[in-house]
Amino acid sequence: MTTWQTLTEELGDDASPELLNVLCSRFGQVGPSPFADTFTSHACVVNHFLNGGYYPVGGSDQFFKKISPTILEAGGSIKVRKHVDKILVDEKSSKVEGVRLKNGKTYRSSVILSGAGIRNTYKYLLADSLSASKFPLERMEEKIGVSVKFVFCFFDLDGSSKELGLKASNLWELPLSSGGANIQDLLQSFLNKSVDEKDKMPLFISSVSAKDPSYQKRYPGKSAAVVTTYSQSEDFKGWDVIVNQRDRKKAIPTPSIKERYKKMLTEQLHRHFPKTRGKVLHSEVATPLTTKTFLNAPDGEFRGLDENAAKASFQSFFQPETSIGGLYLCGQELTMLGVFSALQAGVLAASAVLKYGTLFDLLKQRTLVSDLERFRDYKYKIK
Repeated sequence: MTTWQTLTEELGDDASPELLNVLCSRFGQVGPSPFADTFTSHACVVNHFLNGGYYPVGGSDQFFKKISPTILEAGGSIKVRKHVDKILVDEKSSKVEGVRLKNGKTYRSSVILSGAGIRNTYKYLLADSLSASKFPLERMEEKIGVSVKFVFCFFDLDGSSKELGLKASNLWELPLSSGGANIQDLLQSFLNKSVDEKDKMPLFISSVSAKDPSYQKRYPGKSAAVVTTYSQSEDFKGWDVIVNQRDRKKAIPTPSIKERYKKMLTEQLHRHFPKTRGKVLHSEVATPLTTKTFLNAPDGEFRGLDENAAKASFQSFFQPETSIGGLYLCGQELTMLGVFSALQAGVLAASAVLKYGTLFDLLKQRTLVSDLERFRDYKYKIK
């Protein structure tokens, strides 16, 4: 059941629109509106933030900085800016053989983990594979659909977070009028309007500099923030051809759309944090086409396939193991949506590759995480 259905049923006569809107207000961290998401996923998100949230000291790149030495120490290598064009499959045995890059170079391997997303993996990387033809991608796209699309405006600001009044907590704003309006009405009304008509907008504002205690040491007297709102690809129709051509010289036919978004989102930042007015050193707008360009999201969606009730019908496909030998899936789609879900999916995929989950493991209560913790303690003891 959806979040809205569950709460309406459980609250009964006490389910006023105002109360339901408040209880559903974190829906943006799940993805779809509470009329489409599942109560389970929404409850997980609410529970996750009950005692506050966590932020990596030093910024999000700390994930890479902490994980990469382990890969290198184990004899692995890290390749960046290498466009994978195809996953190679031996059709007779239905097992992976490696990957081929866009430049023609091939890397051979009997085990491949794809974090490119389910759509990219099956629609493009396995496009010619007979072994992947039975995967119900088209039905999944039709029933589940793709996740939400956003417009972001990133700000570099002159002044510390304390000086500008920026907060470590996330800010969600849903400008709902009293009298029965709900979140679904707000989203539909907002998305159906042209850029110039968008006035009451659902907003998310966050500041990495306010969350990270090391930020001021790294960037004294400076701060950063992002303002986000919902969008749709239709707002940028016609630009996708330019993006696909990767011709940056032609990529400025109608910059006014981005400029209008920048103006609107900048004003929202100033409205909530007045001390930022006149303190913007630089701002940059990212649209669904930005997501398409840098994340290879086919439709500019932010999180791959959606997180909604229809996903339950395909749950057996949202797991690391695939019908192709040696091919494993990882990434946020396997669990829920978001950074933490992506990390969870990584653990699940690694556990599958290393064959955890045997009867012996269950009896010994042994998991990949518990083994990693023991290994960590052992290393510290040696030091």
